[in-house]
Amino acid sequence: MSGLYFIALIPDEPVLGEVRELKQYCKDHFDSGHALRSPAHVTLYPPFRTDEQGLRNCMDRLEQICQQQSPVTIELDGFDRFRPKVIFIRPQENEELNQLQQDVAAAMNAVLNPKKVDDRPFHPHMTIVFRDLKKGSFHAAWNHFKEMDYQRTWTATDLAVLINGEDGWSVLHKIKFASPIELLT
Repeated sequence: MSGLYFIALIPDEPVLGEVRELKQYCKDHFDSGHALRSPAHVTLYPPFRTDEQGLRNCMDRLEQICQQQSPVTIELDGFDRFRPKVIFIRPQENEELNQLQQDVAAAMNAVLNPKKVDDRPFHPHMTIVFRDLKKGSFHAAWNHFKEMDYQRTWTATDLAVLINGEDGWSVLHKIKFASPIELLT
């Protein structure tokens, strides 16, 4: 049976809860709640379909990457947007994060052999509103968030594989990154 999955980094509390509150604010004030269908995250590999064997193969490759990956510190710094419907929390430029995304994308593309490879540049972001935001509400939402100060730092210690279900996206599996001490041995 085929499922729909994606690969991401998910923050710990308090960031996880704070972002959920921001998403809830968007639902309550701008009638846009689609972002609530997934936990706060930074996508490393976009949604893909595969069967159980394909998923096992993906997990094996991701395990290999995580065995060589130390935790990644991510600094969130304010809000930004993709017009006309997406508002997100912006991570600061981070070479470790960029390299991890490249490694994950290369591994997933090798296993899944997609018909079309997503060759858009990696633009890390943590979405708070998208898709169901009405075009007329975008400016009001952006005006609310553009001057808001939101600065947090969190350390990603694992990679998450999410699965799409009836109630939205949920974590299917987490794969721990190696500790700095493990990488020295």
